[in-house]
Amino acid sequence: MKTVGIIGVGQMGAPMGKNLLKAGYPLNVYDIDEKQMDLLAEAGAKKATGARDLAARSDVVMTILTWPKVVEEVVLGKGGVLEGLRKGAILIECSSTDHETSIEIGKKVEAAGCRYVEAALRGRYHLVESKELGFLTAGKRETVEECEPILLAIGKKALYTGELGSAKLLKIAGAMLNAAETAVMWEVLAWCLQNGITREGFLEILRERSPGRVEHIAQILNGQLETSPSWVAKDLYHGVKIAGAKEIPTPILSAVNALTNLAQTQNIEGYRYSEMLWKFYERTLRGSKEPPPDSP
Repeated sequence: MKTVGIIGVGQMGAPMGKNLLKAGYPLNVYDIDEKQMDLLAEAGAKKATGARDLAARSDVVMTILTWPKVVEEVVLGKGGVLEGLRKGAILIECSSTDHETSIEIGKKVEAAGCRYVEAALRGRYHLVESKELGFLTAGKRETVEECEPILLAIGKKALYTGELGSAKLLKIAGAMLNAAETAVMWEVLAWCLQNGITREGFLEILRERSPGRVEHIAQILNGQLETSPSWVAKDLYHGVKIAGAKEIPTPILSAVNALTNLAQTQNIEGYRYSEMLWKFYERTLRGSKEPPPDSP
């Protein structure tokens, strides 16, 4: 059984590591947060002193980090993964990055005699424990297939998308759809409230069109808000940036991105994306001369 190393054992990485331990995989972990490593060490993982040390002790390394620059530094920088990765070892890059960063890292990893799998996570942290987390994977098919048992120990079956870059792009596409739908939904609710329609009436219409979202939306309207990083906002930013570079017309997504940026300037970016946008519209409504009926 391959020894797996995880760099970044936070909200997503920690439960992923626990699933690997439950499946019997030897596990090395590294994170700048010592407490997070300690929690997994109590469950049977071994703590590494850094990215290079972890890579040197692992057959497969998984990085679950934040921004592209962070991933580049951890993988390609001094004392990074590439310095410790053994010939033939595999890096599975699961971080929230853009496709260009993934392609660049993949080329350098493979040029060093190692192997690379691009992976994009499908789902939120609460789906990891129940193994409902999905994966989009890209790269050489034989390497992806070799890693499939590890991915299946963490979540459900991965969808292979093809060449490097495709998994990250498809994840960004999903995030852009989510962002646009969410922004329109809250805008329509604001319109309803200003025209005397109750929240219950709005939820009934939503129930007909998107029954799976009603419970979550009702919780938000009742003040049950989750505070966690808005990964959708980050992927939306990447998507609009890619569109601009390739001169792809995206007036709607650009408007949603501008709205997202405006919401973030109001110091409410600590909420999940949907919660953040509702807080933005809620503040806008409360700023009106006459508060809308039935507003929280």
